[in-house]
Amino acid sequence: MREFRPAAYNPRAISAHALDGLRRSLRTFGDLSGFVWNARTGNIVCAHQRREALLEDSITDIAWGDDYEVQLGDDGARFSSVERLGWFTSTSGARYSVRRVDWPEAFEKAANITANDARWQGTFDDAKLQIVLSEISLESP
Repeated sequence: MREFRPAAYNPRAISAHALDGLRRSLRTFGDLSGFVWNARTGNIVCAHQRREALLEDSITDIAWGDDYEVQLGDDGARFSSVERLGWFTSTSGARYSVRRVDWPEAFEKAANITANDARWQGTFDDAKLQIVLSEISLESP
């Protein structure tokens, strides 16, 4: 985990309260989205806050699968990325997925912004949210 270097440019911040909530979420549900790590730069693309939340846990080394090649980028700016999927396990036994990519730094930065932009993540429908929260409170302490 410590070998995953946070990208210094990452524009997203997390409060101590939110980080505590994220730690509880990771311990409760495991990883709901996965880590993306750029082997070319050594930077995390996605999962800065999850990395921070897991630093206190003992984790296993990453078990890597086989390399595969994928074509990425917009039309006219496509490139080949040799990637690999892997996972590590926390002290609780939860397994976390890792996607190792090989991206130019500008592409990495664009992906980081895209993954963290709340405008592209949708919003809650408050009426539906209240129904779901009510159902959860009836079924789970």
